[in-house]
Amino acid sequence: MKRVLLVESYGIDVFYKMELEFLQLNCLVDVAKSYSEALQFTEAHSFDAILINVEPDGRGGIVGAEYLDLVSQSSLQQNSVCFGISTQTIEQLISADMEAYEQFAILVGCLNVPIIPEVACKRILELSDKSSYLTVAHRKSHNKNIRKFKVA
Repeated sequence: MKRVLLVESYGIDVFYKMELEFLQLNCLVDVAKSYSEALQFTEAHSFDAILINVEPDGRGGIVGAEYLDLVSQSSLQQNSVCFGISTQTIEQLISADMEAYEQFAILVGCLNVPIIPEVACKRILELSDKSSYLTVAHRKSHNKNIRKFKVA
């Protein structure tokens, strides 16, 4: 059974019907209403997929970027695949905070709302099944190599 974590912020229902769809696909679903609650989940369980709501914070940063950094350091989440979900495009998010680029490197992609839950959830599970190169560990390692290459 796949285990999925949905991490919300701002009280925006960006995961509209996704929890129900994952349950219908026989997944165990945890929903965190805050990053502190999400941290408790990620310290206690390993997840096949983590979906994180990321949004500009209005102060030049991105809500969720710090949590992405904690996920990348968690030994339990190294085989997880991570996706952002936002009302903004990835370009808008990164332009709001260029320093968040490194944290965003563990994301397989960023879904923009509105989404079609039936399609998105199936695709996320497919990617978590077949693609070891999409895991947090691989993406973190690959990103480190890219940064070394650029510096050298």
